[in-house]
Amino acid sequence: MVTIRWMGGLCGPLVLLVAAGCASTTRLDSQWSDPAVAPTSLQGAKVLVVCDADEAPLRQICQDQMRSEVTARGATAVAFDDTDRALAGNAAAASKPTNEYVTIARERGASAVLRTRAMPSLSRPDSGVSLGFGLGTFGSGVGLGVGMSTPVGGGGNATVGYAAETSITDVRSGKLMWTGRATTAPSKEVNKQMAELATALLAGAQKAGWF
Repeated sequence: MVTIRWMGGLCGPLVLLVAAGCASTTRLDSQWSDPAVAPTSLQGAKVLVVCDADEAPLRQICQDQMRSEVTARGATAVAFDDTDRALAGNAAAASKPTNEYVTIARERGASAVLRTRAMPSLSRPDSGVSLGFGLGTFGSGVGLGVGMSTPVGGGGNATVGYAAETSITDVRSGKLMWTGRATTAPSKEVNKQMAELATALLAGAQKAGWF
C-alpha cells in the first residue's frame, strides 16, 4: 500500500508535466497602425481577401480562414481566387506589391485589401517518446509503474508551427493602415493552426479599431 501511494503521488506531477509539454499557444507577436490616420471600422464594408503561401494547400486554407474571420467581424469578404491569380500574374509571390491588388479591389467595390502571408516558422522532429502506465510487483507489494520508451530509429515526421503576417491597405489612398504578425506552436493540425492565426490577427485589427 505504501508503494501504491508513493507511485500515485509521482504520476500526478508527471502527467501534468507531459501535458504541459504538448500545450499549444497562438499569439499576436506584433502589430502596427498608421499613427497619422484615425482607424475606420470596416464593418459593413467590402474587403478583398488575399492569401500568399508557397504551397497551394496552405494558401487555400489561409484564404478560407481569413474570409471566415472577416465575415464574422461584420465585413463582406471579397474572394481572390486562382482565376484572379492568373490574371494578376504571379500573385502568390510575397514580393508582389499590394498596390497591384488595390486595382482589383477598386473594381469590385472593396474599401480595403486584407493581405496575408502564411509560412512555416518553426518545426521539431517527433520524438516518438511514449508514456506507459502499468501495475507491477515491487518487492513485497504491488505498485503502479510509469515507463517512458522510444521506438528504434526514433520518429521520422516533423511537427510544424506556422506564422502569418497580415496587412490592411486602404483602397482609396493605397496606404498601409495596419499590419500584424502572429505565430503558432508546432502542431500537425494545420487547419486549426490557420484558424487560430486568423482569429489572433483579426482580433488585433479589431482591437486597433479596424473592425
